[in-house]
Amino acid sequence: MSIILVSTIKYRKVTQNQHALFLQHVSADEFINPQRTENTQEEFDYFHKVALGLLDRFYPERTTTVGLRSRDPDYITPHSCEERTD
Repeated sequence: MSIILVSTIKYRKVTQNQHALFLQHVSADEFINPQRTENTQEEFDYFHKVALGLLDRFYPERTTTVGLRSRDPDYITPHSCEERTD
């Protein structure tokens, strides 16, 4: 019996066109919080929210499912490959 590992992978596809649109957009944006505060954490949270929004807008997250099948013969198991100490 072959072991099948199924995994879902998240990735962001990147193209030259996406880069061009992103750079055009960010060159016009100043990343300034319209409700400025003296609180460093709040300013960072605002920047983080804006940055993630841009990432999601120009480089949306995609998912794919990958199945990996073991090529080992049925009689090979992880236990039979361990070193013996006797």
